[in-house]
Order: sequence, then structure tokens, then C-alpha cells
Amino acid sequence: MLNRVIYGGKVYYKVVDLAVLFDLSNYKMNKIIEKQEIKAEPLDGFGRIRFVSEQEASKIVVNNEVTILKTEFTDLVETAPIHTVEEAPAKKTKAKTKAPKKEVPIETVVNDCKENVATELEEIAKLQEEHARLMKKGKLTCVKFHNAQKMNIAHKICDKHLGKGNAFIHATLDNVEQMRLIVAELEIESVKLDEVEIQV
Repeated sequence: MLNRVIYGGKVYYKVVDLAVLFDLSNYKMNKIIEKQEIKAEPLDGFGRIRFVSEQEASKIVVNNEVTILKTEFTDLVETAPIHTVEEAPAKKTKAKTKAPKKEVPIETVVNDCKENVATELEEIAKLQEEHARLMKKGKLTCVKFHNAQKMNIAHKICDKHLGKGNAFIHATLDNVEQMRLIVAELEIESVKLDEVEIQV
């Protein structure tokens, strides 16, 4: 499809569209325009896209042929007369007098935010300590399973509590409860593993 742009009373074509019309690559079309000294320029408001006027496009010779492009258009812009409306005069109104409002005493309550923040920080610190302790314990027991080549047991336990594919080492503070359960089960399985090794 060949797009036309009407700009300043003239018809323009994009260089890219002309390349499609002449069945050439954009590079070859630009080279032909340069060799034949055809004026191609960007139009205001269209960015860096280069356009060729219809008169210039009719001068382009490709394969010893000239394609004549002709577009007829009429100016579709219509002007309509402007009707002005006289403004109606505003109604005269009497100013209403209002009785002054009674002043109501305002009670201010100040929450002791420092205590709330301090307690929340203490809770977070406790959670972080427990998370670090559980992470250390869990890693140590997983090393036992790894050395015994029984990591599939540890993976099953982690998948059971954290969801399939979630690793124990990626558990966050939100997963502390699941970490407790995982570490407890890992320790139980570790004891069973030790008992099997002793019997052998």
C-alpha cells in the first residue's frame, strides 16, 4: 500500500513506500535517490522520516523506466462562521449574613509511635536471628544427606513444605514457620540415616 501525505498543498511519499513500489530495498532506493539527485527531506512534525514530493517521485528512473505518480485532491477544510452569544447579566443577589460558628475545643491524641516501632523492630530482629539459626542447622543437616548421597530425601521434604522447586536456602523471613518444620523433619531423617549407617 502506498501512503500519501498532503503537506503544504503538495503530495509527498515516504522513501520507504517508494522502495516497496519499485520493489527495491530501502538501501538501494536511497542510493538511487542520491545518484539521481532527487530531493528527499524530512517534513516538520514527522520526525526523521524522509519524504519525496510527487513531482520529484515522477523523475525517479528504475530499470530504465519512469513511474508517473499523480494524485488529485481537493481541500477538505471548511470554515464555518463563528456565532457569538451575548452574555446574560448576572442576577443581583443579596449577601447572606451568617452567624459565627461556635468554637469547638479540639482534643489532640498523640500515639506513642516510638514504642510501636521499637516493638516491631524487636520482633523483626528475633525473626532474623531464628531465620539465621534455622538456615545454619538446615544447611548442616543437608550436608549429611549430600555426603550420604541421599539429597532426594531433603528435596522431598523441602518440596513438601515450601512448594515444588523452592530451595531451602532461598527461604525468607516469611517462611520461618515452614523452615522450622523442614529442619525438624531433616533432623529426624538424619537420625534414621545415622542408624542405617551404624547397622551396616
